[in-house]
Amino acid sequence: MRTMLTVQEPWLVEAELLGAQLKSLDYGFHVKELEPGRCVHVMRMLFNWRIVEWHGVCDSVLGHGGKYWCYQGIGLQSFLLAVGQAVQWDGTDDSMPAHWIRNYRGEYGADALG
Repeated sequence: MRTMLTVQEPWLVEAELLGAQLKSLDYGFHVKELEPGRCVHVMRMLFNWRIVEWHGVCDSVLGHGGKYWCYQGIGLQSFLLAVGQAVQWDGTDDSMPAHWIRNYRGEYGADALG
C-alpha cells in the first residue's frame, strides 16, 4: 500500500537504524504488533507525529485507535523520536512511551513546550 505522506527515503533509512521495520500505511506507518489484533502505529497528524495503540487489522487502517501520544512537530527529528519511542515502548502494560507532549487523556507531558 502506498502512503499518502511525503516522507523522504532518508527518513525511512534513519528509522531502520533505530530498529524499526516500518510498513507503510495511509497517513502513517505500522511499527510493530503487540499481540494479534493490537499493534503500534506512528501516524502523521496535522501538527505532529503520534504513536497510536491500534486495535484491528494491524497492517492496515482497518480498526480504531486506542491510546495515543503526540510528539512535537512534523519534521525529521519528531518523526525519528516517535518511531524510536514506539520501537522501545513495551506496550504490554500500563507504561507509556517517553518524551510525548500530549496524550489521549488530554494531559501534557514533561517535554511539552510552553
